[in-house]
Amino acid sequence: MVDQISACWIQESVTGDVTEWLTSENVSFLMRQAAWAARYGSGKNKLSMLVHDGTFYAEQLLDMAGRFRTNFKLGGDLEKILLCEGAPLVPLQTAWIQGKLSEDGSLEFVVYDEEQQKVIRQARRFVTENGMRLVTEARIFLSSGAEALITQTYRRTNESPLTIQICSAWCPVLTFADRNPVLKSAVTDSLDEFFASQGILMDSIEHALKYKELGASEKNISFNAISNTEFSNEVTMTDDSQFLLKYELEKEALAWKVVLIADGAEHFTYFFRILTDPLRLESWVVLPEGDRISAPAVSALEEIVGAAIRRIQRPHDRSIYQLADDISDNIG
Repeated sequence: MVDQISACWIQESVTGDVTEWLTSENVSFLMRQAAWAARYGSGKNKLSMLVHDGTFYAEQLLDMAGRFRTNFKLGGDLEKILLCEGAPLVPLQTAWIQGKLSEDGSLEFVVYDEEQQKVIRQARRFVTENGMRLVTEARIFLSSGAEALITQTYRRTNESPLTIQICSAWCPVLTFADRNPVLKSAVTDSLDEFFASQGILMDSIEHALKYKELGASEKNISFNAISNTEFSNEVTMTDDSQFLLKYELEKEALAWKVVLIADGAEHFTYFFRILTDPLRLESWVVLPEGDRISAPAVSALEEIVGAAIRRIQRPHDRSIYQLADDISDNIG
């Protein structure tokens, strides 16, 4: 059954005590109705999983919330994760998880709160219908002391599954989101292991932003330097659609502003800031109407920090943009 679980899945249904759960998370009646009308993301939310050498890997693509990755040892000690179920309606939550393979080949999980004091969720995940359906049965322990039983079903897709090569390239630093309704930021774990100073981190992130790596669905990136602190990347996707990333660096504040523009309109504005003691990177997103949210910043942080770490680990790698800059400097 583990081999069957290691696949790509798309959500088909969410049933059970969903209203009770969302109400306990202070989701308003109007937002609950909107989520119900949208079938809680069914037909859009995707889940890719891999079990390899005793480790569980998962990548979730949640409609309107973004991409979230998780990995931890099965049968091991509690490990820190970002709990993203219910996002963006339910705030992202730092939690601790312990998982194991049961005798029938299903996966069983127990999730604790951030202080590791209280079990907040138990879940069982298994495959049915000759490997074509995935079922997740979750028992959620609400703040009121009541319990909510929720079942999610998924359909197997033909999309390329996760591989250990893909998962091994994920950012090695965990990123979490602040549950505080005022702050609404995503922040990495300590980066002290990888960067000797905030200056090195600053330079590495600037390099990662300027010389953006191609994403999974991207086929071309066109870089344009505006000034020493402003530049842009025009990204062409595999379906030939395009979007523009405009960057402004504030070196004195150790901060960046990144605006995503598509079809001539601003869609998201990302903000990044270096924190110290310990060394970390914080990010948040501001929507066009001015709302501040944290969920989309999680994957952006992972991509940028991952690229910055790869630059440190492979200092002799040279991008075509960097070579062009060197040639231009020499000619000048």
